[in-house]
Amino acid sequence: MSVTAESQVAVSVRRYACDGCQTKITYHGRGRPRRWCEACAEKQRAYREANRAEIAEKQRAYYEANRAEIAEKKRAYREVNRAEIAEKQRAYYEVNRAEIAEKQRAYREANRAEIAEKQRAYYEANRAEIAEKKRAYREVNRAEIAEKQRAYYEVNRAEIAEKQRAYREVNKAPSTPRRERRPICTGCGEKLSRQTEDGLCGFCRKGIPA
Repeated sequence: MSVTAESQVAVSVRRYACDGCQTKITYHGRGRPRRWCEACAEKQRAYREANRAEIAEKQRAYYEANRAEIAEKKRAYREVNRAEIAEKQRAYYEVNRAEIAEKQRAYREANRAEIAEKQRAYYEANRAEIAEKKRAYREVNRAEIAEKQRAYYEVNRAEIAEKQRAYREVNKAPSTPRRERRPICTGCGEKLSRQTEDGLCGFCRKGIPA
């Protein structure tokens, strides 16, 4: 026997008691069932607004007292729902890609100095480990890295050459001054190691012919 649409609606509709005042709430089978009626929900909203600071302080105190237990529950939840969580994150990122990128840019601009300082501190504390990871990565991916470098060079050949030329111009070594001409003996014309007062070499001064 076929089930009519009216009977399907009737099956999905049910009534249950409000957690606060026990007033009957009608659930039509769409979405998550409400725990409170509208009046109780409004009272709770008003209470939260009036006691925001007190509620926040209680939450902080509870978290501090149960930090390890909360962390363990989070880890267990992530392990059980790893695939679902990853899928939700991908979906959210795809929908909000531009907004996320803009927020990241704004944060980096506002905290540029702090981020740089943290990076320097991390690098100093983990210098050896970072170097080892880099070496291991290069060894495993040597061929892929070389291929990417070749491809980048081919695409950007002209730009790279221009940068190299500009760098050489800025960092050109000062030209070595030409060696000064050695003085010549006025008697025999031989080159002297240094200029003498009379302009003669030792032989000419002593009268010895060259």
